[in-house]
Amino acid sequence: MRKERGFRHIERASAEKKHRPRTIVRAKQETRWLAENRAAIDAYNQRISRHGLLTDETGQEISL
Repeated sequence: MRKERGFRHIERASAEKKHRPRTIVRAKQETRWLAENRAAIDAYNQRISRHGLLTDETGQEISL
Protein backbone atom coordinates (compact mmCIF):
# COMPACT_ATOMS: atom_id res chain seq x y z
CA MET A 1 0.00 0.00 0.00
CA ARG A 2 2.75 2.46 0.78
CA LYS A 3 4.22 2.05 -2.68
CA GLU A 4 0.86 2.84 -4.28
CA ARG A 5 0.61 6.09 -2.36
CA GLY A 6 4.14 6.94 -3.38
CA PHE A 7 3.36 6.36 -7.03
CA ARG A 8 0.27 8.51 -6.84
CA HIS A 9 2.35 11.27 -5.33
CA ILE A 10 4.88 10.99 -8.15
CA GLU A 11 2.13 10.98 -10.79
CA ARG A 12 0.52 14.05 -9.22
CA ALA A 13 3.84 15.89 -9.06
CA SER A 14 4.51 14.99 -12.69
CA ALA A 15 1.09 16.25 -13.76
CA GLU A 16 1.63 19.51 -11.87
CA LYS A 17 4.99 20.03 -13.58
CA LYS A 18 3.40 19.39 -16.96
CA HIS A 19 0.71 22.03 -16.37
CA ARG A 20 2.97 24.61 -14.70
CA PRO A 21 4.20 26.22 -17.97
CA ARG A 22 0.60 26.65 -19.13
CA THR A 23 -0.31 28.20 -15.81
CA ILE A 24 2.60 30.63 -16.04
CA VAL A 25 1.71 31.57 -19.63
CA ARG A 26 -1.95 32.03 -18.72
CA ALA A 27 -1.04 34.26 -15.76
CA LYS A 28 1.19 36.41 -17.97
CA GLN A 29 -1.57 36.70 -20.58
CA GLU A 30 -4.07 37.76 -17.91
CA THR A 31 -1.65 40.36 -16.53
CA ARG A 32 -1.03 41.75 -20.01
CA TRP A 33 -4.76 41.79 -20.83
CA LEU A 34 -5.54 43.68 -17.62
CA ALA A 35 -2.80 46.22 -18.33
CA GLU A 36 -4.02 46.74 -21.91
CA ASN A 37 -7.64 47.13 -20.82
CA ARG A 38 -7.16 49.02 -17.54
CA ALA A 39 -8.44 52.34 -18.94
CA ALA A 40 -11.62 50.76 -20.32
CA ILE A 41 -12.26 48.87 -17.07
CA ASP A 42 -11.77 52.03 -15.01
CA ALA A 43 -14.05 54.05 -17.31
CA TYR A 44 -16.76 51.39 -17.08
CA ASN A 45 -16.50 51.25 -13.28
CA GLN A 46 -16.75 55.06 -13.05
CA ARG A 47 -19.81 55.05 -15.31
CA ILE A 48 -21.50 52.42 -13.18
CA SER A 49 -20.69 54.35 -9.99
CA ARG A 50 -22.20 57.54 -11.41
CA HIS A 51 -25.22 56.14 -13.22
CA GLY A 52 -25.76 52.69 -11.73
CA LEU A 53 -26.99 49.70 -13.67
CA LEU A 54 -30.21 49.48 -15.65
CA THR A 55 -31.34 46.69 -13.35
CA ASP A 56 -30.95 49.07 -10.38
CA GLU A 57 -33.74 51.23 -11.84
CA THR A 58 -36.06 48.42 -12.90
CA GLY A 59 -35.54 46.29 -9.81
CA GLN A 60 -34.97 43.24 -11.98
CA GLU A 61 -32.42 40.61 -11.18
CA ILE A 62 -30.27 38.98 -13.81
CA SER A 63 -29.95 35.24 -13.48
CA LEU A 64 -26.99 33.61 -15.10
